[in-house]
Amino acid sequence: MFRYRKNEKVARTAHRPTKCPFCHLEDKVLNPRERQIIEETAHARVMDALYPYDLWEWRQVTSHLLIVPKRHIALLDELTPEERSDIMDLMCKYDTQNYSVYARSPRSIQRTIPGHQHTHLIKTNETAIKKGAIYMVKPYLLRKF
Repeated sequence: MFRYRKNEKVARTAHRPTKCPFCHLEDKVLNPRERQIIEETAHARVMDALYPYDLWEWRQVTSHLLIVPKRHIALLDELTPEERSDIMDLMCKYDTQNYSVYARSPRSIQRTIPGHQHTHLIKTNETAIKKGAIYMVKPYLLRKF
């Protein structure tokens, strides 16, 4: 899988809040721009991603949303049956609208908001870009661990 953000550096160097930005949506310090809530159910919110991807699987991203449980949980396994049903219904709804559904492991180093589970909804255009069209400011370094 390939993903890329023009603002990756901003996302990585952004101040790590001590409070959860998903639980404190009204806090302008944690959310420098107001997040637009697209849809709200009894147990979850669908909202714009604060740092959306520009490319996903070698395609231009046209929409990047997040499904965020209202209750602060780290793992999908912590969802109640009602929350699971509610969130799965949202995933199914957006899947039928050609969104890719993606969630990271809670221990993933790529996760920008640790501690609060969230699922990415990513819609791309139909045409794949040429792989040689990507320009990276700094090359990745390979290291042995």
